[in-house]
Formats: sequence, structure tokens, C-alpha cells
Amino acid sequence: PVMVEYLRDLGAQELELVVGTHPHGDHIGGLPDVLDAYPTDTVWTSQLPYSNDYVRDFEGAVRAQGIQLEKPRPGEVFQLGSATIHVVGPVKLQYEDANNLSLVLMVEHGDNRFLFTGDMEELAEHELLEAGADLKADVLKVGHHGSYSSTGYRFLREVAPTYAVISCGAANDYGHPHEVTMSRLEDADMVIFRTDRMYTITAESDGTNIEFTWENRFAEPWRPE
Repeated sequence: PVMVEYLRDLGAQELELVVGTHPHGDHIGGLPDVLDAYPTDTVWTSQLPYSNDYVRDFEGAVRAQGIQLEKPRPGEVFQLGSATIHVVGPVKLQYEDANNLSLVLMVEHGDNRFLFTGDMEELAEHELLEAGADLKADVLKVGHHGSYSSTGYRFLREVAPTYAVISCGAANDYGHPHEVTMSRLEDADMVIFRTDRMYTITAESDGTNIEFTWENRFAEPWRPE
């Protein structure tokens, strides 16, 4: 319901693309409400290695739209207005941990690039690097809510972002973002935005420059000295 209200506040009438990165409740659990509220053209997800209530509800909401659930592979693209969405990963179809099945997307708008990694962990990061994926981006959506198991040093060096955004709940039970991840990000000298402190974060690109705004006016991003 919160997601639906947010989209209504933006004036959304219909959705061209919905992405459920992988079959965990915190990534697809809210999408049935969204799909019930809005006509949708295309829905992407990763390979679904198992079924659960979240997956069944998600798949049912897609069927109710009268469309097929698509599972894109690296190299596929989606044109969204003046932006292009490239599917970068995962490079394998089978992983023991479903987090590594997360769809990895590069969104390009003019000269600006945004990398969205879902909950991808270091194993899948390494395999993306070995596959020669072009990961350079201005903005990195930090993997797995800032978990220590994601966002390795080599991966960060390749992405070399100017900005990092961590999506995590305030005082969450998992301790996200972990101290080791914050240390890696700070060592890489990027500006760090966190939803647990700043609430809703918006990045707006004009194709050359990126401007950030956030909901909590009392919070500020971390900036390198």
C-alpha cells in the first residue's frame, strides 16, 4: 500500500516496466498490490528456483494483467523514454543462494549511468567481473542493503561510483548496513545516501548531471573529507 500511494503521489497512470529482482519477500512481496493498482506492460524477474507464498502471489498478479512473466538474460535491453535499461546479470542460471540470482540492471540516461544490483553477493559480483561486464556507473544501488557479503573491493573498483545509495530499514534486525561495507564505501571516497536515515531518496538525471533529494531534511549524506 505504501508503494501504491507513492506512485499515486507521482501521478502514475500505468507502468511500462516492473522488476522483481529475485524471489525474496522484501523484493517482490509488495508488488502484487502495485500490479493490482496499475495496468502494466512488462514484468521482469530472475529465475525462480523455488516457490513460496510471495512467489505465488507475485505470479498470480502478473497473470491477472494478462501478460507473461519475463526472465531476461544479460544483453537484453528495454527502452524507457530517453533512458535505456541493460540487463547485466546474473551470468549464471543456478546459484545455491537466491540472492545471487538477482537481476542486475544498468540504467543509462545520456552520460549518466545507474547500477542496480538487487541482493547480489560477492560470488555473483566476481563472476560478473570475470565475464567482462561493463559495470562503470555514476550511482551504485549498494547490494543486499549494505550486507558485509556484498560490495567487495574489486567490484567497487570496477564500478567506481561517485554516489552510493543504501536501501535499508531503520534499526533493522540484520544490522544493515554492516560496518565492513561502510568502511569499503568510505575508503572508495563516494557520497553515501542511506534510506534508514534519509528516508525516501530520489536521484534525477538530465543526462549530464544528477541531483539528489531526500525526505528527511534533518539528515545529510556522508561525504569524503
